[in-house]
Amino acid sequence: MIDQPTTADVLAAAEALIERAGITATAAGRYIAADPKLVFDLRKGRRLRPSTAQAFARRIAEHPAK
Repeated sequence: MIDQPTTADVLAAAEALIERAGITATAAGRYIAADPKLVFDLRKGRRLRPSTAQAFARRIAEHPAK
């Protein structure tokens, strides 16, 4: 995990999770933040505060699919 992830880092990690786990963007958003639109919003340019990006990156790293 990156020490201080950016929004772009979180999006890249979410996209990798989608590929690795074979889940949809909606399912990934629900897993990461209980927000089914999260990945779609990040793709459209949504920006995250540093503390939020850190929390989301941590949650992605905890996913059991490797």
